Amino acid sequence: MILKTTNRKHLLIVLLSLSMRNVMQAQSVGIGTAVPNSKALLDISSTTKGVLFPRMTTIQRFSITSPPVGLMVYDTDKNEMYHYDGSLWRAMLNSEYWQRPITNRKRITNSFDSIGIGTSAPTEWLDVDGNIRSRNNISADGQIRGSGLSTTGGLTVSSNGLVNGYFFANGNLTTNSDLVLNNSAGSLILKSIGVDKAFAQLNGNDLRIGTFSSNNTGKFVVRTNGGDHFTVDANGNSAFGIDPLGLNAKFAVFGKSKFIANGGDAIEANGKMVLNQGGEAMRIAGNDPAINFFEGTTQRGYIWAIDNNMNIGTSQTTGSLSLLSNQINLTSPTVNVDSKLTATTTGTSYNLLPVCYGRVSANGSKAGGTPNFTVSRKSEGSYEIICSQITSSSIVSVTAIAGALNVIVNANVSAGILYVWTLKDGDSFGNPFHFIIIDP
Repeated sequence: MILKTTNRKHLLIVLLSLSMRNVMQAQSVGIGTAVPNSKALLDISSTTKGVLFPRMTTIQRFSITSPPVGLMVYDTDKNEMYHYDGSLWRAMLNSEYWQRPITNRKRITNSFDSIGIGTSAPTEWLDVDGNIRSRNNISADGQIRGSGLSTTGGLTVSSNGLVNGYFFANGNLTTNSDLVLNNSAGSLILKSIGVDKAFAQLNGNDLRIGTFSSNNTGKFVVRTNGGDHFTVDANGNSAFGIDPLGLNAKFAVFGKSKFIANGGDAIEANGKMVLNQGGEAMRIAGNDPAINFFEGTTQRGYIWAIDNNMNIGTSQTTGSLSLLSNQINLTSPTVNVDSKLTATTTGTSYNLLPVCYGRVSANGSKAGGTPNFTVSRKSEGSYEIICSQITSSSIVSVTAIAGALNVIVNANVSAGILYVWTLKDGDSFGNPFHFIIIDP
C-alpha cells in the first residue's frame, strides 16, 4: 500500500511523539532554553514574553467541577491569581495590597486596605480576633484601646492611652501626663505577690484610699520628706506626727498643731481627747472663742471667753457647776456666779452666796452694798429694804453699827421686803446697821 504524502507526515509526527514521551518523562523540558534546570520539570526562559494562566470570571472559577489541589487561575473580576487548596479558593499576594519599601526590603507594607487576622471582616487597619503576643516592644503614637491589656514588660504611649476594661501591670507604670480612671466605681489596686493589699477607689462622689480587709495589719500612711506624718491603723486609730509609743488613741497629735475653721466647729470630739504636751498644750484663737460640751445633740456646758471675761457654766437650767477640789484659788479680782454656790457639807441644794447685802445710815440712806436693793426710812428707827431676790424663806443677818449703847435690832422678811427696827431701851431709835440676806 502506497501512503500519500500527507498521511506519511502524520505518521511521522505520531512516531516522534511516542518516542519523545519516554524521553520527557525522564528529563526536564525547556522552553526558550536549551539547558533546562534539572530540578524543574518545565523551565521557561524569556526576556520578552511571560506566561498566561487560564483567565476567567469569578463565576467561571467557582464552576470548575472538583478542582484538584494546586490548580491556579487568574480571576478577571478580582484581578488576582487564585489557587485551590483542596477546600477553598485562596487569593495569592497581589502588589496592589502588599509592597516592599525601597529603604528596607525585609518588610512588606499595605497602604490601601484593612488586614484581618482571625476575622474575615476587619473594621480597623489591623483587626485581630484573638490574643496578640509580642516578644519585644509594642509602640503606639496614638491611642491603645482594649477591653483587656496585659504586659509583663514595658508599655510606652506617647499620646493618650484608653483601656475600657481591666489593666494589669507586673512592672512600673509611668506617665508624663494624667492617669485617668473614668468609672463611677473605678479602683487602682495595689498587690504584693498577687495578693490585694491596698487601693484607691472612686465611690460615687467619694474617694476611698486604704487597705483591704484581708490586710488586717496594714496601715494607711501619709509620708513626706522621707518621714511618716499621718497614720491610720486597722482599728481606725490615727495620729499626726511620729508616735513613739504606737497608735493608742482614735486621734492623736504629736507636736504642735493648729485648727482653723471658717465658721462652724474647728474641733469636735465625741470621745476622749488627751493632750500630752508640756507648756502650752492648746490655744484657741478667734473672736469670743468657746469650748462647748454636748451630750448627744444637747449642749450641757461651756467655757467661753468674751472680751476680757472668762465664762464657765452650764447650758441647762437644772445643771450646776461643781468644783471638785480640796482647795480652790481664785486669783482674779472679780468672780461672777449667776446662780448658786454650794458645798458638800451643807448639801448641794443650799446656796452659800447672799442675794444682797449692804450698810444703811441712821437717816435711811444707802451707805454701801450690792446694787440690787433700795432702802427707805419709814419712821424713827424703822427701815424698809426692797430686793426682788428676798423670799419668805430668806435667812437674814442684821447687825447694829457701833454708835449708841444698848441698841437692839429686830427684822422680818416677806416676799421682796426686809423690815428692820432699831431700838434703845425699848424705844425706837435711829441707828446705822449692816445686813446680809441669803436665800437657800
